[in-house]
Amino acid sequence: MGYAFVKGAILALAVACATSAAAQSPKPQRLALVIGNGAYKDAPLPNPVNDAADMAKALEASGFTVMKRENASLREMHLALREFGDRLGRQSTGLVYFAGHGLQVRGRNYLLPVDADIAREDEVAFSALDVAAVMEKLDSAKNPVNIVILDACRNNPFGSRLTTQSKGLAPIDAPPGTLIAFATAPGSTAADGTGRNGLYTHYLVKEIAKPGAAIEEVFKAVRAGVRRDSKSAQVPWESTSLETAFVFHDAPTAKAVVAAVMPPPAAPPPASPRRSLPMGSPPAFSVGDNWTYRVTNLLDQTERRGTMRVKAIQGDEVFYANGNIGDVVGNMSRVVRPGGTVEVMKP
Repeated sequence: MGYAFVKGAILALAVACATSAAAQSPKPQRLALVIGNGAYKDAPLPNPVNDAADMAKALEASGFTVMKRENASLREMHLALREFGDRLGRQSTGLVYFAGHGLQVRGRNYLLPVDADIAREDEVAFSALDVAAVMEKLDSAKNPVNIVILDACRNNPFGSRLTTQSKGLAPIDAPPGTLIAFATAPGSTAADGTGRNGLYTHYLVKEIAKPGAAIEEVFKAVRAGVRRDSKSAQVPWESTSLETAFVFHDAPTAKAVVAAVMPPPAAPPPASPRRSLPMGSPPAFSVGDNWTYRVTNLLDQTERRGTMRVKAIQGDEVFYANGNIGDVVGNMSRVVRPGGTVEVMKP
């Protein structure tokens, strides 16, 4: 009995410590939930998994901690949303991205899991993730900035099995501090794309990477690119009530810009090693040295100075660049005077 008590006490203590550690763990400054669903039984989509992978990389590069789910069931989507809400702090920026099939039913928007088996319109509500649930989870965090991106306005995946009254997704009014972005305008459908990514996410990943771009400018550039490539068949749309500025990547500092523009300074030429000579000792000549001489006239005490560069050394003779020749102790045997006069010095 005593052993059971001790064991139970240790277990309780361990649980308490784990709970305390979880409560004290810092909340991510930027947190994203990214879901890409493409493996639908009736209407598979080739790009959403790629879209989610590339969005996750782009968001991680901009400082987000990313929770990524691929081909998620309804239960997996609900559990991921719960974990996302638990990890979102009061000062965090929250972002939810979904690529896959989406439907609107009676004015409400739903994101479809890959295991959705829907035959009637009234079954959508309990077989798919209601976007309103996403918005409520974000609202409960009371954080200053939230972003919801829905690349989910594709065609009806159930064909004739399920006929909905409206195409695409319904418009949503963004609550304060939130931006909601749709891959296309309300009531319209979006192209899945023929390359690695859907048309919308292709431009979104590209624009997110640009430093210093405000979030509104990012989505304007995405809209322009998608509308141009689709010949106006697809026009992205946003609803925003953001109250603070947000950028995915900070603009480079002025110092960094100058460093990027200005070439690095050229390395200075190597200097001849300096030699420290004791007073009165003879000079130690080396090719390339510059020597400054001071000549004093003992009669009138006038001085003159001259600088000469050692050009060559041959045996006991030192040849200077100005034409002078001397010996290894500094005595001159040939001096070139101003005007080109050559004077040979007698020993």
